[in-house]
Amino acid sequence: MVVDLWFSILVGQSLPSDHGYGLYGAICRVLPKMHESDWWGLHTVRGARSGEGLIVLPKQSWLGIRIVADQIVSVLPLAGRQLEVDGHHIGLGSPTIQALAPSPALSARMVTIKDSTELEPFETSVRRQLAELSITNETVEVGSRKIVTIDGYKIVGFSLRVTGLSPGHSIKLQEEGIGGRRRMGCGIFRRSVRMLAPDRRPIG
Repeated sequence: MVVDLWFSILVGQSLPSDHGYGLYGAICRVLPKMHESDWWGLHTVRGARSGEGLIVLPKQSWLGIRIVADQIVSVLPLAGRQLEVDGHHIGLGSPTIQALAPSPALSARMVTIKDSTELEPFETSVRRQLAELSITNETVEVGSRKIVTIDGYKIVGFSLRVTGLSPGHSIKLQEEGIGGRRRMGCGIFRRSVRMLAPDRRPIG
């Protein structure tokens, strides 16, 4: 069983816009065993862009970890800790557990797939990975090209939205994700509440 664990952010006003790798590193400095563990993924923190490569955190901000339920105890020590993320500091409160809920539409802020940095090979790779999950009849929309910095390297990805999901497929996609670097905030799907802009093209 996979769930989301949400830590309230009690201290902190801003983070870099591109903070997935930095936040991953901050978590691993507190909990070194998470560095190579494959049983978790990261929800990057949401905020308002400031125009200076930063996001400003709202009054109620959350750090989310998607995690195998029997590993929850492994990350509980994050509660009450301060994390340093590329020179910015956030303080975490107690976590809340949230079960995954089926939704016919799911979105990922960014998906990265090896050797798939252009639209056409990316589309092909997305379809292949969905087929491996036995998800074959849904509508997939590729959104904007995005860049994430990982260990000094610029990695190209795209935002992604999948619609027409059955309840079972919806849960499976949330549990498994698509692509790599999930511990750095990529390939993590959440319930989609709005359509992509009209100029973004669907696959198939």
